[in-house]
Amino acid sequence: MDGARHDFAKSGTRGVEVYTRELVDALLLHGSEHHWAGFSNAWSTHVIPSPSSFVIPSERSESRDLIPIPPLPIVTRRLPNKLLNLSLLATGHPYLDQWAGDADIWIAPNLNFTSISPRCKLIQVVHDVSFLVDPSWYSLKSRMWHRAIRVQNVLNRADAIVAISQATAADLARYFPKVAHKIKIIYPGTPTAPIVTPEYQQTIRKKYHLPARFFLYVGALEPRKNIPALLDAFAHFTHTTAYPHELILAGPNNSPLPRGERARVRVLGSVSTKTKHALMSLAEALVFPSLYEGFGFPPLEAMSHGTPVIASWSTSLPEVVGDAGLLVSPYKPHEIAHAMRMIADHADLRDDLSRRALAQAKKFTWEKTAKEFLKLCTSR
Repeated sequence: MDGARHDFAKSGTRGVEVYTRELVDALLLHGSEHHWAGFSNAWSTHVIPSPSSFVIPSERSESRDLIPIPPLPIVTRRLPNKLLNLSLLATGHPYLDQWAGDADIWIAPNLNFTSISPRCKLIQVVHDVSFLVDPSWYSLKSRMWHRAIRVQNVLNRADAIVAISQATAADLARYFPKVAHKIKIIYPGTPTAPIVTPEYQQTIRKKYHLPARFFLYVGALEPRKNIPALLDAFAHFTHTTAYPHELILAGPNNSPLPRGERARVRVLGSVSTKTKHALMSLAEALVFPSLYEGFGFPPLEAMSHGTPVIASWSTSLPEVVGDAGLLVSPYKPHEIAHAMRMIADHADLRDDLSRRALAQAKKFTWEKTAKEFLKLCTSR
């Protein structure tokens, strides 16, 4: 069971998957007085997916499969997810806490189809409500899915709602004012980074033919990430300076790049976690002009390497970056370009931002996150 959890936990690189994996590890480490288990539903027996929720089994449970960990036991059911979701939507059954082993507390690390018995405490994590802020950022299929899970009903049922930033908490209170009293802000920690040696850095530099100086973007290439403004900003930077920098984009390409100048711009596509961290450690700066973030792991991950960050002043990013980076308007490419030039021009600024970045990243720890969750678990 431990090997299965390890395999699927290491496979996900999306923000929600990283958050879930790190949260589980932190709860196991700092909440050893509880009995923990993961719940997973999958029709296929070949791939075990990331658990959709994590539970604390009841002290009254007679099941000896759910024993103290590490490792984390996974309670797995084999029902087609579409069929399970349809049942939850139409009938409110099965109660997932009972299906998973008579849990006392259910921690749902993301919004999903959920039905929990009245006796079980539900702690619901919300990363963002971008699907309400601007539905055009999502496909028709995604918009229908968000509507089907009936977010208001899920939040009404929740005993506590965890927002991962002040920005997300404010959005929740704005769109769902009736549940505002349940909202608790609990910041994530800095994601655990693999060890990146100088030898591995050189391997990545050679593999991707990286120049000595480059700007980096990490994340999905999708509308709310504001890639057109980033490309316009870099074009302005190349036209107004003599610097040889390239712009490297690393992440899944969920939508076609806009037309326009592409000089010295390269798209690497999806990369491994270790490669991502190597790129971050080599970059002159991470540029992250997103229009909307519930939190924003890439700036925090880059700062953990001492890499300067240029980020939007919008939504949660000022909370993450603080005074350790350059905050810019995501709607003004020339302002993003000016920040690029400031970093390219001034070695002393790069050194100062690097020191600030390392200190800022240390403020976000999973130990703090776990302890706040454990308080929620034991509060009435």
